[in-house]
Amino acid sequence: LSAAGFTVVRVQPVAPDSAEVLAMEATYRRKSDAGAGSSPRAVISLALTHVRLWQSFPTASDWLYIFEDDVLNKTADAVSCLLDRAERVASASNSTFLHLGLTAPVYFVPWNKGLYNGRRRPRPSPVNHTLSPCVGSCTFAYAIRRSAAATMWAQMRSRISERIMSTNAYKWLHSYVRYNIDSNIRAYFVRGGADRSTWPMCMDVDSFGIFEMDPSMNSTQTTPSGASKGEAGRPWKAESLPTSGGDGQEWAQDGGAECGGGRERSGE
Repeated sequence: LSAAGFTVVRVQPVAPDSAEVLAMEATYRRKSDAGAGSSPRAVISLALTHVRLWQSFPTASDWLYIFEDDVLNKTADAVSCLLDRAERVASASNSTFLHLGLTAPVYFVPWNKGLYNGRRRPRPSPVNHTLSPCVGSCTFAYAIRRSAAATMWAQMRSRISERIMSTNAYKWLHSYVRYNIDSNIRAYFVRGGADRSTWPMCMDVDSFGIFEMDPSMNSTQTTPSGASKGEAGRPWKAESLPTSGGDGQEWAQDGGAECGGGRERSGE
């Protein structure tokens, strides 16, 4: 991350035995959990660590970049330049998240409806990177926008409680959204009735972003910023919402006017 231009600040997690973790576990505990053979406290700790960063927002910038501890940069291009452009595109809309790495994306199409203004431009050739409205699983590399961060968790939990947990709809989803941070983000945008103009932007969605998880680390959710390794049971699947045409944002990496002059970013 330092080589990619970030000032890295390592964050200690919310303690798995803290009062807030125990309270969340007690609120959503089920009798069937006794036979699961594992505790959800590490998952809750991870989720609340992300939420604590959202709410404290420890940067002066408009976007807070959050990385889990097993993240790897997989692009040879200048990350700072790419993120300068991505921030400009996302800030021109109401997007609340930037996914820099993800799995199992759900696409929102048409990509230009309510998100991009002006006439459609021809795609540059060659196109090296894309930025598309979508939401994915996993939270190992993303940014959240200042204007949405403070209230995002409360809004997610309220919508999920109202539209998913308190109904018979999406029963298979109930277990996922009790504790997992990535499941809450995904369910909020896909099933929770979030305004489509606020959908996250995903960088290079067809290749799952410009960052990836390092499989050699075998990270667990008990590490300071450990990655969520997925959930047992019904998997998320890649899907698209109904389409009526339109294009996402695409650009060629030219290292010129698109770059922002090496602005400093914080990576938590």
